Amino acid sequence: MTGPNSWLPLPLVGRQQELTVIRRALGAAAKGDAGAVVIAGGQGVGKTRLLEAVLAEATERGFIIAHGTASQTDADVPYAILGEAFTPVVRSLDSATLNKLAGGAAADLARVVPGFDANPASARLTPEAPDDLTMRVRWHFMQWVERLAAWQPLVLVIDNAHWADPSSVGLVQFILRHAPRARLLVLAAHNPTESAVGAPFGNRSCCC
Repeated sequence: MTGPNSWLPLPLVGRQQELTVIRRALGAAAKGDAGAVVIAGGQGVGKTRLLEAVLAEATERGFIIAHGTASQTDADVPYAILGEAFTPVVRSLDSATLNKLAGGAAADLARVVPGFDANPASARLTPEAPDDLTMRVRWHFMQWVERLAAWQPLVLVIDNAHWADPSSVGLVQFILRHAPRARLLVLAAHNPTESAVGAPFGNRSCCC
């Protein structure tokens, strides 16, 4: 028998409110309204199970899935969670598509995601202040995400977001501010008991 939840391998008991919120966010993202949803809760409450169910539906709806799980041991590694999430996406693209989406910024994109062709000849040889480099990398990565999501809608999943490295969190926040019409949904699973700071996207919709 099929039904509205036929994509779920097992029923999600008591999660209809969360599913409704996330489904609406998926629909909005598909239409070009970027957003973020934080799934907050302690260990063992079913955050990962909820993510799995949502990603199954997102895949059926044609979204690209970029999925990373933050680790406490990588919390000080720049762009660790974004590198983990997007490396399989980059490796899945043929070279022509990858080069087109990179828009000539592969050297900067490689600072975030391994797998881009970081040809030294394409990199700037003049010294730069760290702040200038960070801002350029942010703009190029934001533009790449916009082009990728225009090609196919995108869900970025950050599991264990309470351990996400600050550079990745800052870059995601930058994208959400400067690319509001991207076909992008950020899903972050956050355990407030594991972090002294609030949810990284606390100004967005939150499921508890």
